[in-house]
Amino acid sequence: MTIPAEQLDAIKRATRLSSLVQGEVRLKRNGAGRWSGCCPFHPDKSPSFSVVDDKGFYHCFGCGAHGSALDWLMQRRGLSFMEAVETLAADAGIALPSRRERPAPVPPALRPKPAAPLADAEPDDGDRIEAARRIWIGAGDIALDGPIAAYLRRRHIWPLPPAARQVLRQARLEHPHTRSRHWAMVARVDAPDGTPCAVHRIFLTDDGRKLPVEHPKLAKGRLKASTIRLAPVGPEIGVAEGIETALAAAQLSGIGVWACISATVLEQFSPPFDVGRVVIFADRDQPKPRSPEGRGLQAARTLQERLRPLHVETEIRMPHAPFGDYADVLAAIREQEAAQ
Repeated sequence: MTIPAEQLDAIKRATRLSSLVQGEVRLKRNGAGRWSGCCPFHPDKSPSFSVVDDKGFYHCFGCGAHGSALDWLMQRRGLSFMEAVETLAADAGIALPSRRERPAPVPPALRPKPAAPLADAEPDDGDRIEAARRIWIGAGDIALDGPIAAYLRRRHIWPLPPAARQVLRQARLEHPHTRSRHWAMVARVDAPDGTPCAVHRIFLTDDGRKLPVEHPKLAKGRLKASTIRLAPVGPEIGVAEGIETALAAAQLSGIGVWACISATVLEQFSPPFDVGRVVIFADRDQPKPRSPEGRGLQAARTLQERLRPLHVETEIRMPHAPFGDYADVLAAIREQEAAQ
């Protein structure tokens, strides 16, 4: 689909860039239509990031990051150009030319449902999403010598790829079981349209190990059909349950892999329009009465069946026994290499 230049200009004019950026960056007014804050594209202790609403651009005087509202959505949320245009057009109430249709009509019952707008959310849904947004904004870049980096090194998934660095941060947060603050890796969770809808936290000890509590991993916000976009959107993407598994699978396969947090959310995954092939990296879980093949493979097959009518090619990959997931596979390979 081609967007007329005058319509693209109208979309940009109708977008207040500072409002878009403030979803992730704490901005301070710095004159009429001008804002400043710490840059989200590099470790920044003093405000070097500027947003100019009337000209519609952001610029960092530290690292040189520069762009428009479209660039912001593509770089920060991993959207394709068309997804970014559609997102801004919808927010501005501007109708776009019809996109090409899929090769065959999809029965309404099988169409992935878009994330509901905040106004139509459950009574407390907006509060949870706002709480998640505050956690994300309050988090900082992952320190090279801190517990989060130590945890990722131990899992053989450090350093992080560029896209993953955009959606993973660190913070000291209170765990509801201990009532104390601990280090946590904070992941930004996005709805199918690319808008942030939740955060996922992995609580750690000061030496970079999982916090010894019943639930060291906690999510806050709206999770249905959501993902942690650890890689850019492309014609082919992978999906897995956990962050560690997704990053490990990406290393082993060379495919950008998104994390879905759980088997249930993986079943609900709705790929962006530009994605034509999805590789599902299933966990090898123990068989149970309700899932004789194991919950991980069951979820993968459910997703595969959901995507079939959408004409999205799929492939299921699962590690051989005794490995439970691809994080285990990567760990075994790296340990074997170190022993040689």
